[in-house]
Amino acid sequence: MGWILRFINNSRTTVEKRKHFELSSHEIKSAEKKRIRYRRKLIEDFRSRFRKEYLGQLRQKLPGKVGNDFKIGDIVIIEELSKKRVFWPLGKVIGLLPGRDGKVRTLKIR
Repeated sequence: MGWILRFINNSRTTVEKRKHFELSSHEIKSAEKKRIRYRRKLIEDFRSRFRKEYLGQLRQKLPGKVGNDFKIGDIVIIEELSKKRVFWPLGKVIGLLPGRDGKVRTLKIR
């Protein structure tokens, strides 16, 4: 990464001001910091897209619709109060358990 930044900087300067010797510790640290910032931004962008696009499509309630119509094979979010919502695990519905009224009240999740 340091050599790439050196190449970019050299291409923007005149021939006389270009650096041709080994990388300095400052250049190496600067390259490491840029790489860390880049990776953090990638992770944050991925989390943001995951929340907006994927989790938003898992369960969408339609206006006026009452109840949950779960099916075997649905992907659900398992709530864990000790964790932030973004870190809640996902589960797959493998069974439906109806209550006395015949409506699904419990799910078997794997």
